[in-house]
Amino acid sequence: MPKKREKNSDEYYRGLIREQAKEIRHLQKRVKELEKYQFPQDEEPIKDTEDTFVELPRFQGCPDCGKGVLEEFEIAGKVIGTCNVCSYRKRVR
Repeated sequence: MPKKREKNSDEYYRGLIREQAKEIRHLQKRVKELEKYQFPQDEEPIKDTEDTFVELPRFQGCPDCGKGVLEEFEIAGKVIGTCNVCSYRKRVR
């Protein structure tokens, strides 16, 4: 079979039909996949407007003694952490 065989019109159109059928199958699968996640038109997705999580203060372990916890307090716009065991101080923010 030669490498540069010219296609007649029937083979050319069959190739186009085959490619289009393949694309149609792919798009139909994609539509089915996306329909699973689509909300019904009459129902709205539930949105939580209030904060349900309470932000807890973050405690860092003391890098000096390793036993204590840095307790944060603010002085003149700076947040400073002080260890409750060894009185180590560090600027946090």
